[in-house]
Amino acid sequence: RCKIVRYTSYGNGFLRNNKLYTDTIVQLALQLAFLKTHGSFAPIYETASTRKFFHGRTETVRGCTVEMVAFGKAVLGSSKVALFGILGFR
Repeated sequence: RCKIVRYTSYGNGFLRNNKLYTDTIVQLALQLAFLKTHGSFAPIYETASTRKFFHGRTETVRGCTVEMVAFGKAVLGSSKVALFGILGFR
């Protein structure tokens, strides 16, 4: 079962002003949902085009990084100190 939620509090303008990318936020949300549902992180990857380079081809970018794991554990662990540390707040 899938529930669609329309979030209207902020959009691309807010993300751009804070130097964030929409794709990054979506990947974070997907990883957090998977972690909460299955109790582990998903070994995700995305395709990355290198066609603008000489002999460019499609490469893969791995999204489940050490930082992603730390972020997920901090969010689900409700540790505000750890979460703010990861996000760079004091």
